[in-house]
Amino acid sequence: MAPRPVFNTAQIKDQARRDLLNLLEGVRGKLNLVLEQGLAGPIGAIVKVATLQEYGVDKFFFLENDNANTSQRNVVFIARGECARNAPAIAETIRRLQRESQTGHEFHIFWVPRRTTVADKQLEEAGVLGDVNIHELPLYFFPLEKDVLSLELDESFRDLYLNRDATPSFLLAKALMEIQKQHGLFPRIIGKGDNAKRVAELLARMRQEILAGIDPSDAQRNGGLAPSTTVESAIIIDREVDFVTPLLTQLTYEGLIDEVFGIQNNQVEVDTTVVGAPAQATTGAASSQSRKRKIQLDSSDKQFEQLRDKNFAVVGNLLAQQARRLQSVQKDYEGKTTSKSIAELKDFVTKLPGYQQEHQSLRIHTGLAEEMVKYTKADQFTGLLEVQQSLAAGADPSSQFDAIEELIARGTPLAEVLRMLCIYSCISGGVKPKEYDQFRRLILEGYGYQHILTLNRLEKLQLFLSRSSPLASMIPMTMGSSGTGTGTKTNYTYLRKLLRLIVDEVQEDDPNDIAYVYSGYAPLSVRLVQCVLQKQYLLTVTKGNGVTSSTGSSAAQGWHGFDEAVKHVRGQTFYELQKGEDKAVKARALLSAGSEKQTVFVVFVGGITFAEIAALRFIAQQEEGCDFGGRMLMAEYIRMDIKRPNDIYQSLCTPLPPESPARSRPKRPIESAGAVSQSNEPCGASIEAGTTSYPHPASVASQISLKVSSRAVSEAASEIVVLGDDEMDIDEPSFSNSFFESPMTHATDQSELSSLPSSLPSSKATTPVDVDAIPDPLPSVSNDPSPSRQLPKRTFNVVPRSSIPNDIDDQVYANQCITAAESCRLDPFSLAYEEYQMVRAHITHAQVTTYLNIRNAILRLWIENTIYPVSREQAVGCAPSRRWFDVASVCHDWLVRRGYINFGCVKIPEIKAEPTTDSPQLKQRTIVVIGAGMSGLGCARQLEGLSRQYTDQLQHLGELPPKIIVLEGRARVGGRVYSREFQTQPAKKTPGFTGERHTAEMGGMIITGFDRGNPINVLLRGQLGLDYRALRSETTIYDSNGLPVNSHRDYLVEMLYNDCLDRVSEYKHKTQPLKLIRGNQELIEQGRDSTSDGSKTIEQAEETAAALPNAPPVSQQNVTASVNLVPVSSDKVTGRVHTEPGTPANQKASEKAKAMGWTLRKDIAKDATIDLTKAVMQPGATLGSVLDEAIVQYKTLVDLTAQDHRLINWHIANLEYSNATTLHNLSLPSWDIDAGYEWDGKHTMVVGGYQSVPRGLALCPTPLDLRTRAPVQRITYHNEESSQKAVVECEDGSLFEADFVVSTIPLGVLKHPGSVTFDPPLPQWKQDAIRRMGFGVLNKVVLVYNEPFWDTSRNIFGVLRDAASRHSLNQADYATSRGRFFQWFNVSDTTGLPCLVALMAGNAGFDTERESNNALVEEASGVLRSVFGRTVPDPVEVIVTRWESDKFARGSYSSSGPDMLPHDYNDMARPVGNLHFAGEHTIGTYPATVHGAYMSGLRAASDIFDEILGPIHVPTPLIAPKGNAALSSKRKAEEQKNPVQTRADDYETAAYDFIISKIGLRPVAPPKVAPTAYMLYNRVVYDSAKKRCEEERVGKKKVGPNDVRVMTSKMWKAATPEVRRPYEEGAIKAKEEHAQSLATFFENSAKWDEEFRRLRAEYEKDHPLPADRQQLVNDKSRRTSRSVRYNESDGSDADH
Repeated sequence: MAPRPVFNTAQIKDQARRDLLNLLEGVRGKLNLVLEQGLAGPIGAIVKVATLQEYGVDKFFFLENDNANTSQRNVVFIARGECARNAPAIAETIRRLQRESQTGHEFHIFWVPRRTTVADKQLEEAGVLGDVNIHELPLYFFPLEKDVLSLELDESFRDLYLNRDATPSFLLAKALMEIQKQHGLFPRIIGKGDNAKRVAELLARMRQEILAGIDPSDAQRNGGLAPSTTVESAIIIDREVDFVTPLLTQLTYEGLIDEVFGIQNNQVEVDTTVVGAPAQATTGAASSQSRKRKIQLDSSDKQFEQLRDKNFAVVGNLLAQQARRLQSVQKDYEGKTTSKSIAELKDFVTKLPGYQQEHQSLRIHTGLAEEMVKYTKADQFTGLLEVQQSLAAGADPSSQFDAIEELIARGTPLAEVLRMLCIYSCISGGVKPKEYDQFRRLILEGYGYQHILTLNRLEKLQLFLSRSSPLASMIPMTMGSSGTGTGTKTNYTYLRKLLRLIVDEVQEDDPNDIAYVYSGYAPLSVRLVQCVLQKQYLLTVTKGNGVTSSTGSSAAQGWHGFDEAVKHVRGQTFYELQKGEDKAVKARALLSAGSEKQTVFVVFVGGITFAEIAALRFIAQQEEGCDFGGRMLMAEYIRMDIKRPNDIYQSLCTPLPPESPARSRPKRPIESAGAVSQSNEPCGASIEAGTTSYPHPASVASQISLKVSSRAVSEAASEIVVLGDDEMDIDEPSFSNSFFESPMTHATDQSELSSLPSSLPSSKATTPVDVDAIPDPLPSVSNDPSPSRQLPKRTFNVVPRSSIPNDIDDQVYANQCITAAESCRLDPFSLAYEEYQMVRAHITHAQVTTYLNIRNAILRLWIENTIYPVSREQAVGCAPSRRWFDVASVCHDWLVRRGYINFGCVKIPEIKAEPTTDSPQLKQRTIVVIGAGMSGLGCARQLEGLSRQYTDQLQHLGELPPKIIVLEGRARVGGRVYSREFQTQPAKKTPGFTGERHTAEMGGMIITGFDRGNPINVLLRGQLGLDYRALRSETTIYDSNGLPVNSHRDYLVEMLYNDCLDRVSEYKHKTQPLKLIRGNQELIEQGRDSTSDGSKTIEQAEETAAALPNAPPVSQQNVTASVNLVPVSSDKVTGRVHTEPGTPANQKASEKAKAMGWTLRKDIAKDATIDLTKAVMQPGATLGSVLDEAIVQYKTLVDLTAQDHRLINWHIANLEYSNATTLHNLSLPSWDIDAGYEWDGKHTMVVGGYQSVPRGLALCPTPLDLRTRAPVQRITYHNEESSQKAVVECEDGSLFEADFVVSTIPLGVLKHPGSVTFDPPLPQWKQDAIRRMGFGVLNKVVLVYNEPFWDTSRNIFGVLRDAASRHSLNQADYATSRGRFFQWFNVSDTTGLPCLVALMAGNAGFDTERESNNALVEEASGVLRSVFGRTVPDPVEVIVTRWESDKFARGSYSSSGPDMLPHDYNDMARPVGNLHFAGEHTIGTYPATVHGAYMSGLRAASDIFDEILGPIHVPTPLIAPKGNAALSSKRKAEEQKNPVQTRADDYETAAYDFIISKIGLRPVAPPKVAPTAYMLYNRVVYDSAKKRCEEERVGKKKVGPNDVRVMTSKMWKAATPEVRRPYEEGAIKAKEEHAQSLATFFENSAKWDEEFRRLRAEYEKDHPLPADRQQLVNDKSRRTSRSVRYNESDGSDADH
């Protein structure tokens, strides 16, 4: 029997490495490795990337990113088997790879640490279990340090204490059992806490299983598991026994680094401005992460090993000492180089790498320490620390209430506030009810009501609860008297004195107690360890505190001597001895010879802080030199996960939804939940306690000291106070790199698995590069300020007109551009209104033509091939000259951000931003889109595309591309575009059917024309390449008796119906036309630009014109005349009314009827007409009521038969079909608010289903982050005044935090009470719009037959429906029946089956919801048999839609309700704070349509990016002036006679262009006038003044801008001095800033002029002119040496 080896963490690391490599070796050939993101760091700690690559790993992917590709045949997954999310994610990846790959794949799964039945079941249900090879990778413990092992379970805290899941306890016990198998049983297991007891019981059970022969091989191999001779004991501490310690701010060096930066897997990510940038392997390899540097923090860094456990107060001195030592080494080398012998030089060269490494390490830690000093100097930090330490010291909590309330009022991060409140609650056994309610109210009002869930979870954990809480009453404070009793709460008040948790005279520089790690507070968890290991010491320091005396100091006595103390600690107390067979024990003792050092395992269940580890190391150092019977103790700290206080908070605020993909723990806590960002900015005022202030050192080089005052605050204990010594002037040595300049590799920069794969989804593999061999020069710490938020000026290496083809005629090219503009919803000859607003201050009327030519040319590039995006460089290539480059760039921005180009399923390459070393830490926003219909998917896809196209600008603003999550309540995408697959399969292939799926359209069905800008054209035809069929509009209408209606009679009735609509349209709302700035149409049609620049910008020209007498104001200039659109026909396919410009009711009704071909009744006057005034003035008048009156009055003029009434009502039913409701539910003035916005072209349907379009949006070019079956029940958003995140709560309880939320929830759901809750409630104006707008129902009955019996050459036929009385002439009698089975679509061509779709419109649509399928089929068959004969068979399959019953729709689409106002659609589109809206009900120009829904998604995405990036930046000047190079025609004629002059001018122009390309245009002077106090006041109160004007002028004419100015003037005069003061101060400040701007302008202008002259000389040197032309050029230079002005100036020279 061999002796047990001494425990060493390296053994575990080596074994883990071997296990992993052995499994990889079993995979033949190269492989792609797909890792669970949480395992990347731990695995990277045990094996290098280069080693994995040697074992065949080609590329690395994160499982969560779902981006593994098919580049290798072998795909290996490494993930935790215990995580329920991993198996479905792996299965989905496998299925995707199988779909995408042309060849087979070998899939392997390495489950860590074990294979589970649940995972197998999930793989089996997904259908991939048989396709994978499954292995176990028994990685339980990951060695982070030589004395630290970790399970690295990121969610252990939540699982153990919130979800009460015992899985982490089992895994810990399993891991400890593996150690016992190798090193023998722990002779003693001592512990405290319920989870600790559970681990001990699991260990005992596992041992019994081995002994019982369940695992006989193990039992035989381990000799029955005899007690170890190398392990002294195992102390197991449950985190639950001491929640206060991890909530306190850590004050050790390593702990404070974790507080400020966050340590993950022994690495910290820090900005290179703090620690310097590492050397790159290759120059010019740009990386979006290059501004961040990962620093390795472990014992490989000797400097860090020395500092890590020190109190931060002494770190400055230690760094200064090290700096002086290295400086002395350098000086010694430099001073004695000449006198050194060869041997001495050789010795020095040998030591040089060590000096270089020390120098590198010193620079890094100096930078870190300096950054942390800034953090600790902030008033916020001192205030928080004071409150924390006062509470820990036993101060009266009420004395801290004012400080806590002040911190809340200052916006202190919520996590920090909750830390303080939890400390108070834990120490005091709960909070007084009144105080508890007060703090809850302050938190919810100050940070948002979404945090009520966080507070509830804190109560569940008993971290923050009221003393009157049921949980508090269920958990009494009394303890059992048994030594193994269970404490129900930790009594800190009692233990503070009993175990001396507060140490007044702590020494940070030479610690004498573990309390140094918190500057006076001894962590209770470690004090409990001392109760076992350091009894004598603890008895000494607690003498007289009631602790029982004990002999000896070994762990063999367990808790003896401190039995009374541990009774007051929460959880079970236990002490167990593990014995083996006597022979085995004696044999082990003889073999060990009693000489080995023994190891004590200190096991923390649930997490441990770095400060506690430092305290345990302090105990180990104290015990290392003591003799206990020849045994030496060495502590091993086994943890489940190092917990930062904010990690605890995060685990409460962001629970992982069971069905969502795994989300790794962020390196910093989530921002939205309160504050997690620990700001370095001061709070504005210092916080004091009594007369003691809390200064902080200004430099790490100064002597930093955090000491403890003994100022008493209560009888129980002294308050801990942080003080700072006076600063000492210790000069930090300056280093020259005379002998430290050689490049070297340093352990602080490692590029391993934990840092290499991007955290963002990507379609590319992330192949890491092991940079251990890459040289790393000594970086210098940068003191550069933060980067400017202003975007840098763009430069373009593009040739003008390079995107314009030169092989086609100008006329042909111009026609292509015009067509492209029309295909993109833009007028090729006019500026869109937003374009006008964007450029009106920058271009002239003459320049509009050139602008439009550029814009149309960009659109041509897009329409030519919509699979690929139009890049900015391509757009700039449409400019006619360099002067127009910025115009083309701005135009490209506008077209991209407004969704005119580069939208849909276009694969956009991500723009690689230039790395910067001085940028702030990149943050990433989250955008949640609710709904996966056309609007939601369109918005999400557009957001993704914009993120990729503006990556550089986002990084410049310190941001990563936002994360976009789509939540969908259904199990499918498409929303109300739903192509349901038939169960019936065709007996034979339908001719002409090319689809793969046989579906019927339940919702959106018809594409109403591709031409004139329908974006569905781009999606369906240009990108997805879907097949479609055009609908033939020829329609046969059958009467109720089955006979076709006479076509002439149908024509007469339709004309009469249209005239009725025409007369009703006289009462429509008249929309206000917008400005129309037109270019020169003749030049645009010829493809030519304007030759003139003009003299004034559009803005200047309009203001000049407005200043003339009797001239219209600017807002009314260039406004087109109002055009009335009157109905002229109706669309039988869609039910929409076609309109044309005209005058409504321009003829008498009798004249019109006669002109249409009707015969007037006898005795009817020739000028008889229809008067609808009375009907219109009736209360509640609607389109239906007034139209019915028009028909009734027409009956007095002409004879209308019952068949005529059936025909009229068939057309009315068609109009009700287009509005999904009855005409009596439509607004009279707004029923066709979208008139004039129809597309051109034939109506079409998609073969195989319209739902293919939303599917394509969801999957192409890469899948969106889509969460189906996630119905939303609550949206918590924030208004414009708050920067907090929104929270979306699903019905399953999962929460999604977001910076922006886009709601595409249908209007029907918004109208339905209780469907979705908004917190706070939506503003009243939004609720009013929801109430006023209409939302109706259109249902369908789909019938499938074996054979068609109808006319297959036609796609549509109609059937007239009778009233209750077939011969009724009463219009009201037809309202109920006219929409029942009135319109039939033959969709066989697109479904692939003989299929008819019948529409149920108007009242029939609502009635369908309540009727049975059998009754509907019977009625439908009766209608068909009346037309096609009694031989019509019964259908083989029937589908009936009931959209009103769908809880995710509550109807079909929106309409203009009776009370709707013209602006309601716009109000529906308006965002509320960070809550945005999209959907067909939010777009007034294209409502109730699929394309309208999609376009609303584009608009919402544009709005969000405007908030992220700001408005589109327009450079000033936008167009560079021509200068003197623009010569008049007269001078050109003269120059033709003087070729020397002409060449000289060309030379001058070339020189000018060269200079401008290098340095840009001359700086522009700032505006001459600074704002006055009144102007500032006017900006702030303008909206309120306008509201007051409107209230005063109710019922009168509209309030104008001048009225508002008068009101603000009155308000300013009435304002008190106190109200005026901030505006007066603001005006003074603005004047000062203007003066400063002017000074800066003069300075920059002088520099520009100097650089101009230098470049001019450089150009002339490189491009010399012959002597005969030199004089002309010199003359030209003198004439052009004046200051450059904007080209609209009056031509005078600048004065400066």
